[in-house]
Amino acid sequence: MALLQRTSLWLGRIALAVAGVALLAMMMITVVDVVLRYAFQLTDGASGLTFVGSVELVKYLLLAALLGAMAGHVEKSQVVVEVFSQALSDSLKARIAGANLLVFAVLGAVLAWGIHEAAGAAAEFGEVTQDLAIPLAPIYEAAAALFVIFAVRSAIHGLEGLFSGVAHGA
Repeated sequence: MALLQRTSLWLGRIALAVAGVALLAMMMITVVDVVLRYAFQLTDGASGLTFVGSVELVKYLLLAALLGAMAGHVEKSQVVVEVFSQALSDSLKARIAGANLLVFAVLGAVLAWGIHEAAGAAAEFGEVTQDLAIPLAPIYEAAAALFVIFAVRSAIHGLEGLFSGVAHGA
């Protein structure tokens, strides 16, 4: 189980690094876009500097940030409703959370497979983004990889909670 825990830790760090880089890139793109728009406004259109495709870039970076954060915080993301669980023992709560994480693992695997299939179709037909004509297949594959990390981490922590009765994120 220690090997699985270390694997989960490293996968979580990778996912959070992706999320962090995506957030920083989103901020930089937004700041540059605002500055260029302000310069355009100040010069009454004389400044020809624009940032074409900034909204599109931010949209796909937001996808990466959300999926990375979701995959990176699997074990800490359970919402507990105390009204329903206050009478339960900590062990039973951890087992229920583990079963819930196993459902998330299945869901993540199904989503990863579906997005992987969409990436294959996008590659086959040469689909590109609307503004910048970036191929969609690598974007879909990156999303599928983050869903795989989500599924693997959910399975690891779900099995741990289900069999040991100890919640990892608690």
